[in-house]
Amino acid sequence: LLVAATLALAGFLGVSGAALQRAFSDSAEAALRERLLGHVYALLAAADEDPDGRMLLPEALPDPRFSNTDSGLYALVQDAGGGFSWRSPSVTGQGGGFLAAQPPGEQRFSRLHAGARDLSVINFGIAWEDYLGEERRYTFAVAMDRTPLLKEIEGFRTTLWGWLGGLALVLLLAQGAVLRWGLSPLRRVSDDLKRIEGGEAELFD
Repeated sequence: LLVAATLALAGFLGVSGAALQRAFSDSAEAALRERLLGHVYALLAAADEDPDGRMLLPEALPDPRFSNTDSGLYALVQDAGGGFSWRSPSVTGQGGGFLAAQPPGEQRFSRLHAGARDLSVINFGIAWEDYLGEERRYTFAVAMDRTPLLKEIEGFRTTLWGWLGGLALVLLLAQGAVLRWGLSPLRRVSDDLKRIEGGEAELFD
């Protein structure tokens, strides 16, 4: 009984832990995507245009990490014809390479492994109408280092399995105590049978 109950408990806690871990990871990934999309909107809101109608990004960017080299937050902008391109100062020395042109209104999330970097990337296509009413197509690409996300997930995993392991130990001890108490009448009957078989008694106590 104890072995069967232990196996059932281990299976239940294992499945529950895996489900909770997956749910947290999915939630963290979704939150990261929302942050990437928010950065695209912030850059788009800050954008202006030069006298030739081309997009112009300000020197003071919405998030200061865009202005710091190797900050973990990077941005690229390029028009459909390749005649205009812009990169945030944070990309300096990083090589870029995470922009993939998208049609207006389309967005694409992806992961990029570049050397020691592990990035989450959004590419977002827009149609920009300049002051002359001409439509220009651009793709905004924002990439974010996944290291903080992975540390957050790893921290949750460690905490989760630590708590589940402690809970399993407590439940096993309680389970053993309950089984010992519940089966005590059978042990008494077994002892009485042994005494009767040995001629030490004639009746059950």
